[in-house]
Amino acid sequence: MEELTQIVQVTTNVSGIALRLHLTNLHGKSELVFQKLEFSFDETFHVKHEITLHGTATIKIPAGSRVITDPLKVAVHTGQRLFFRLSSSEPQNYLDFANTYDTTLTNAGMIRKADKLPRLRKSFTARRGWFCLEQIEFWTAAQPKTILFTGDSLIEMGLITDSLTALLNRAFPEKVVTLNSGISGNRLLHDAPTDELLYQTFGQGLLHRLPDLLEIQPELVFVLAGGNDLILPLLSLQAGKQKVTAPELLAGVTELQQLVSKNNGTLLLGDLLPFRLGHSNQVKLQTADYEDAQQTRREFNRLLTAKNYVFHNYFVADAQGQLSSTYDLGDHMHVSKAGGIKIAAKLYEKVVRKLELA
Repeated sequence: MEELTQIVQVTTNVSGIALRLHLTNLHGKSELVFQKLEFSFDETFHVKHEITLHGTATIKIPAGSRVITDPLKVAVHTGQRLFFRLSSSEPQNYLDFANTYDTTLTNAGMIRKADKLPRLRKSFTARRGWFCLEQIEFWTAAQPKTILFTGDSLIEMGLITDSLTALLNRAFPEKVVTLNSGISGNRLLHDAPTDELLYQTFGQGLLHRLPDLLEIQPELVFVLAGGNDLILPLLSLQAGKQKVTAPELLAGVTELQQLVSKNNGTLLLGDLLPFRLGHSNQVKLQTADYEDAQQTRREFNRLLTAKNYVFHNYFVADAQGQLSSTYDLGDHMHVSKAGGIKIAAKLYEKVVRKLELA
């Protein structure tokens, strides 16, 4: 982009006296420069505070690295919406990207101008993305428990996770915080295919990236993953050589549980939602491979019934075993906001018990 201004909105569930940001350029090939990094309590930035790095207003993020800004001394309170604006007038390529579909707690907007203010639009059906901002830390007297959401697009989109987070925030201010590390297209067992550019964004397999994610020491790890292990082999020639069986997926889940347990955390795993590939995909509905994938999903979900760390999502399916139109985002693979609210409501008591919040 020749120029960029982006705004990111977050909602805090802890109060504190200062904050600082983690900014990344992990996938970039050259340094990124932001001339301005600002904080405000309102999206118009009528009153704003400058955030610095090593005492300077210009933020430079070397290629392949992460930086942590200087602390900004500002009082924040539970439930407040916080707004961050990053601006650059330099032509540069941005590769570290995050997004949400649920704008209730997190939102973002960007414009290809360094001196304009983008609008924040509210919706549940379109991607709202931002670059480089990975994490926000608060100086707080609270000692909240941490939930790590991770897995594939069902996590990344926020329609389930933000619905659950909103319930927890209302009931337990100062007592719980959440982090979202979902990646669209992410698989449980295998890394991203490389035969198409889009596929390369799907990241390391969850089993490979989880040890790094666990460094934050989450008390609860909630996972939705495994669906792409079945879907991607139907779309990618490279992934087609990595077809998985239900016992292989179960072995992966067992390893997942062991990793979380060794880290003194608790795993909560959702079983595989129904999926249907339609005419817009490259797969005909009645191919043998497609039917095998459907059978593997059903078999894997049956194998999971004996696991006490599994959360079953059968209630979002219709009588034919497909994703109900009531809860379908429209692509027959992802839940809508209504689906996210439904799953979150079912999850809520289980999460409260596992974290011993009540």
